[in-house]
Amino acid sequence: MKGFLVNCTYLSTHNCGHYEDAGATCGATSCNNSDIRLVGGSNANEGRIEVCINGAWGTVCDDGWGAPDAAVVCNQLGIDGGSIARTRAYFGAGTGPINMDDVECTGNEGFLINCTYLFIHNCGHSEDAGVTCGAQPECNNTDIRLVGGSNANEGRVEVCVNGVWGTVCSHHWTYSEAAVVCKQLGINGISVPRDVSYFGSGTGPISIGTVYCTGNEDNLTQCTLTSQFFCWHFYDVGVSCDSQPECNDTDIRLVGGSNDIEGRVEVCINGTWGTICGNSWDSNDAAVVCRQLGLGSNGIPYSSAYYGSGTGLIAMDDVHCDGTEEALINCQHDTYHNCDHTEDAGVRCIINSTSTNCTYGSIRLVDGSNDNEGRVEVCINGAWGTVCDDLWGVNDAAVVCNQLGIAGTSIARTNAYFGAGTGPINMDNVQCTGNEGFLVNCTYLSTHNCGHYEDAGATCGATSLLNSVNCLWPDLILDFLM
Repeated sequence: MKGFLVNCTYLSTHNCGHYEDAGATCGATSCNNSDIRLVGGSNANEGRIEVCINGAWGTVCDDGWGAPDAAVVCNQLGIDGGSIARTRAYFGAGTGPINMDDVECTGNEGFLINCTYLFIHNCGHSEDAGVTCGAQPECNNTDIRLVGGSNANEGRVEVCVNGVWGTVCSHHWTYSEAAVVCKQLGINGISVPRDVSYFGSGTGPISIGTVYCTGNEDNLTQCTLTSQFFCWHFYDVGVSCDSQPECNDTDIRLVGGSNDIEGRVEVCINGTWGTICGNSWDSNDAAVVCRQLGLGSNGIPYSSAYYGSGTGLIAMDDVHCDGTEEALINCQHDTYHNCDHTEDAGVRCIINSTSTNCTYGSIRLVDGSNDNEGRVEVCINGAWGTVCDDLWGVNDAAVVCNQLGIAGTSIARTNAYFGAGTGPINMDNVQCTGNEGFLVNCTYLSTHNCGHYEDAGATCGATSLLNSVNCLWPDLILDFLM
C-alpha cells in the first residue's frame, strides 16, 4: 500500500546535526538475511566479513572479535580447518552499513547472527573484522613460545589457539602468570613478568586478553582467561625465565635523587627491582619507606615521576599504608596496575630537625617584584612547597599577609601569577576564614590534583581600592581597615 512518510510516527524536535542525515537506496539488489560472505581476500577462504541483515550487506566491527567468532563464520561457510580471526580492516575497509558490533559467539552456533551482538555500533570501517578459514595449523593448541628475546629463556609470550600463534594482552600480568609460562617451558629459576611490548610488539591475532593464574597451573591455558577483550599489540606481554636475582625480596631503594635520602622508590619482588605507581601515594606511604631505609619516620611523597621515569616492572599500585608498617611490602597494595612509568612514585626523607630546610608552618613569598608579593610557599615536613590555587581566595591571602605582618589590602593571585614553582605542592583546597594566625591552621588537603601552573600567590600591603588600585580580573582583593 502506498502511503506518506509523514503518516509515520516521528518527532518534530531533534537533537541531531546534518552529519546524521538519513538516506535510502530504492530498488537495490537484496540478499538473504543471515547470509555471510568474505570480501577482499586473496582466495575464497579469507576476507572481510560481510553479513546480510534486513536485505543489505554490511560489515562487522572488530570490537571483541576473536577465535570463537571466526570459527562460526568458517563453519557457516562450510570450510573445514583452522580459523583465524582478523581485525582492524586486515582485508581492507568496507563501505556501507556496519551491521554487527560486539559479537560474542560460543563457537557452536550454526549462523553468525545466532551469536550475541549489537545492532548499534561505535565503530568505523577501519575496524572491519575478517577471517581466514581452512588455515593449516602452524602449532599445537596450548603450546607457548618466547619470541624476540636475547636468549631462549626470555621473550614475548605467544600461545597457540586454534592452530595459530597469538600474543597475550597485559590487562593482568603478574609474577604468578610469568611463573606458569616458565614452568610450562620447563625453565627453572626466577620468573619476571614483562609488559607493554618489552620485547617488541607482535603481529597477527591477540589470543588472550586477561589471564588470572594462581601460579600452580602447569599450562597457561589452565588459568582463568578471556578471549573477548579490547587490546592492541602495544600491550603484548613477555617474560624472563631463570633470571638471576638482582636484589633481596622486600628490599627497597631510592633512585634518581640528588642525594641518598631522596629518589624514585623501587622495591624488590622475586629478585627484580620494580617501581611503584603513584596512585594514592601519600605521606603515610612515604613514612614507611623512610623508616624501612633507616632514614627516620617522616617523608615527603612525590608522584608523576618527579625523580624520572623508571623502566621494567611496575611492582605495586594503589599502596595504602597506615604509617606504622616496618616494610613497604606489608602495606595494602595491588600487584597489578593500570599505570605507566610517568606515574612512578618517589620520596624525600626528613631524617631529623637539623636536616630540615625550614620550620613547620613558615611561609614566604617568592619571585615577586618586592618583598610584599610573590608565589606563596609553605613549610610542611621540613620542606618548602607551593600552594595549589583551587579555592584560593581573599580570605586565604589575608591570612598569608597577616602571618607575614604586612598590613593593608591583600590580593589573591592564581594560575602561577608569579611563575611556576618546583618541588612539592604542600597544600590544596585551602579554606581560611580570614581570622587564622597561620596558613597551616586553615582547612586544607595535603594531597592534590594540581600542577605548578596552578601555584597560588599573594600581594600584601596593596594600595586600597579607595585609592584607585589597578587590578585585573579575576584578581581578588580584601581591604582591611587598619
